[in-house]
Amino acid sequence: MQEYAINCVSQSHLKSAREKRQEFFRAILLNESSEPIANAPAPDVNPLLADVMRYFHLTNTDLVAVDNYFLMDVNKLPALPAQTS
Repeated sequence: MQEYAINCVSQSHLKSAREKRQEFFRAILLNESSEPIANAPAPDVNPLLADVMRYFHLTNTDLVAVDNYFLMDVNKLPALPAQTS
C-alpha cells in the first residue's frame, strides 16, 4: 500500500507509476482466488490482496464472490471517521 501511495503522489506523472497503480487495482479487483491468505505459498494465492486483508485484519471468510472474482466485503472494513466542516 505504501508503494501505491508513492505512485499516487510523488511519481504520479510517470508512465511506470500509472502502470503500477493499475496493477494494484487489477490485483485487488480481479482476484480469482477464494483463499488469498494461505499458510503455504500456492499458485492461486494473491499476495497483494493478502497483504491488504492482513492490514485490515480480514480473513478469507471476509471475501464475497462476484461473478468469477472474490472481493473484500466492504462491510467488514473499518469505518472512516466522520468528516467535520
